[in-house]
Amino acid sequence: MMKRILNILSVCLVLFLVSCEKNTNPIFEGEFSYLAIQNPGSNDIVVPRVNDGVGTDTSFTVVLVGTSSNAINVTYEIDPSSTATENLHYTFSGDGTVVIPAGQKTASIPYTILDDNITLGEVVVLTLNIVSADIDIDSESSSSHSISVDCVSDISGTANYRHYDNFGGAEYTGQIEIETFGNNGTDFTIADYSFGLWEDLGFDPDDTKGIFIIVECGVIRYNGRDKFGEVWSIEEVLASNGPEFTFKWANGHEDFGTVTLTKEDGSDWPLLQLQ
Repeated sequence: MMKRILNILSVCLVLFLVSCEKNTNPIFEGEFSYLAIQNPGSNDIVVPRVNDGVGTDTSFTVVLVGTSSNAINVTYEIDPSSTATENLHYTFSGDGTVVIPAGQKTASIPYTILDDNITLGEVVVLTLNIVSADIDIDSESSSSHSISVDCVSDISGTANYRHYDNFGGAEYTGQIEIETFGNNGTDFTIADYSFGLWEDLGFDPDDTKGIFIIVECGVIRYNGRDKFGEVWSIEEVLASNGPEFTFKWANGHEDFGTVTLTKEDGSDWPLLQLQ
């Protein structure tokens, strides 16, 4: 009986020693390693829209919580509930897989926002889900980007003008104040939309005060009418996005001209264009 007990104890001791032997090729070091997505849930992404044909690069990020001596393979998908449309609101070069290299903690899943195709006030949502990984996945495995654009193009300030190739046949120079009109940051007004022409011809420049400038997402236009009910318009933008803003204008009186504006403080104009 005693011999049998000793045999049983010997077996248990061997099993105990084997179970305590160190694993010489560990895959995951640490008891609670798992994969997560950075900033799960809903996230606001606001990007400037400047109508330059160049998108804004951003990304989702997957994160290893814990440590690993091996690379971590991850598969992901764009959630079908996303309201953002590929190749319209964004471009995506990924193939549905990404790898966190051995010894590193994160990997990016990049994409490009096509901000020129998103209108002011519009919000499109792009959601990415982690589908699988070589290790456990956090319960919060999705991240949503609520994408919108910021379209404020501030043209206010003091500007020097040169007015040429106009209806009067002379060249006019002077200085104007471009002032914000209203509370939305997109409407501006100046004292003389004829840039010296009407005063030279004997008209009152104040008669143009029913007109104002609207700049929305880099798109510029005149709005309103002068004292006589005629519409004024910017016909062509010749230069912007630099020290000079040059444009051609016309109105219902068959007046016309070309104006070059330079800012008194030497700063550049934003990129401005017609619709």
